[in-house]
Amino acid sequence: MMKYVYGMIEEFGMDGLFWAWCLMFALPCVVMGGRLLLWSVLGRKGTGKVSCSKCGERVDGKGGEVVECVGCGADLTKRRGIVWERQYWWRAAVAGMVVMGLPLLTWFGFMCVYVVGVVNGDILMKRDLSLMSVREMVEELEEPGQAFDVAVWRELEERLDEGEVSEEMIKRAVDAMLKEKRSENKRYEVHHAMWEMARRGAMSDEVVLKLVKDALDEDIQLEVRKWGRSWLGVDVYLGENHQDLLVSKRNGWVEEMRLDGQLVKFEYVEEKNRGVIIRGKVLLPEGVRFDDEEEHVLSAKVVMVDLGILDGAGVDGRTRREDLPKRVLEVRELELKKAF
Repeated sequence: MMKYVYGMIEEFGMDGLFWAWCLMFALPCVVMGGRLLLWSVLGRKGTGKVSCSKCGERVDGKGGEVVECVGCGADLTKRRGIVWERQYWWRAAVAGMVVMGLPLLTWFGFMCVYVVGVVNGDILMKRDLSLMSVREMVEELEEPGQAFDVAVWRELEERLDEGEVSEEMIKRAVDAMLKEKRSENKRYEVHHAMWEMARRGAMSDEVVLKLVKDALDEDIQLEVRKWGRSWLGVDVYLGENHQDLLVSKRNGWVEEMRLDGQLVKFEYVEEKNRGVIIRGKVLLPEGVRFDDEEEHVLSAKVVMVDLGILDGAGVDGRTRREDLPKRVLEVRELELKKAF
């Protein structure tokens, strides 16, 4: 909810949000609250309760039509000879004041959210970025708390068409983002801008690799999902959050796998999460049975490949080194182990 409010402020500014709040919330509250207050002041006719307009004596009409006031003898059949008693509700007055006060209360809360968002750097207000140079915008991203300024990243993406954004500026912008390490605030616009930079060849291989390693290398591991007497279900993680990284493709394959030091066969099943998870099955040699009551160690030799975003088509867990495309960012050989 808070991110939604911050996004609305960034998109429409405080002025636009104020008028939208007035029309959609404050005005209906004022109208409804005013109506309740008016109702409580004017009251409404009481059902079957009338009085003499001259002396105020209550008139009881149950016994038939009353034509003369018992108290003063006035003719009740004349125009305005009787007065309908009115009922007044103090609850309506309280409800009206509460409803009319809601806009002030919500605006106060909204301003508190705004102040907290600005102080924490979560709200990044729009500016006239067209007057700023690329260098000035990158320097702004390098300021503390500004590395994920969506407006700046959008403007940098637009400047790509004009050829104003150099590899050096992209490297500095990416370094600022990685330095800040606010992964929970990485937004779609930032990823899309980086994707465009990589797709158009404006981002150097060095920067692409830096982004890939920052996003994925912490999640490299070997996992045993399930097992039977003669097989193991295995996942090789070359990363996990690849769906958030749009500048490259990472894949790999298993060269060799051993269970307790004994060579076993690895059978490829499928890849998941855009290739960073290799799912397969370990088949034990004939005559060997898996004992789940003992501790075991599974080890794997894995080849991991990072490719450019446009070079990864057709590459998956069955690809081998000789079949890789010509343009490869990096090839690494990994030794992974899992005790279970």
